[in-house]
Amino acid sequence: MPDQKATFDDVNLKFRKIMNGNTVEFTMIQDFCRSDTYAQGFTNTAVKMIEDLEYLDKSLTDYLDKKRMQFARLYFTSNDELIGLMGNITNQAYVQVFLSKLFEGIAGLIFGEHQIVGFYSKSNEQLFFKSPISTLVPPELWLKEIEIGMKKTIYQQLHKGLKDYVLCQRGEANDSKR
Repeated sequence: MPDQKATFDDVNLKFRKIMNGNTVEFTMIQDFCRSDTYAQGFTNTAVKMIEDLEYLDKSLTDYLDKKRMQFARLYFTSNDELIGLMGNITNQAYVQVFLSKLFEGIAGLIFGEHQIVGFYSKSNEQLFFKSPISTLVPPELWLKEIEIGMKKTIYQQLHKGLKDYVLCQRGEANDSKR
């Protein structure tokens, strides 16, 4: 979003000049309002700033919608929350809090260096992914990998548990026949 950054910087500079009074040579607001040439210039600047801000807002919304299209659970977050996640992606504590909004059953993630190795439930059960998930990619991609990894891991654990149960039942049945 380099084009939008340049536009934002321009609007920000104009706003700061206006607020600091650098462009206003009048000591009284009435004098300012009576000066047609200066007031018209100010009005034109203000209108242009509003148009630029509307453009920036639309660009940001479009950008966030692209992120949401890549990971549908992000539709359950506000723009502010999503911007917060993207701005704090290296802050594990922030990610942990944000995670509960996306995955109801997960209380937190187990992090390695630049990777996520597992997760734990609200009842503090820990499950580890078969393959670690890299956090060096955009957040919408590793969040999707967490969702996939979660499903695979739970499936594997359920499959293992059922297999162990069947073997246990067969062992008990064989013992009772003797």
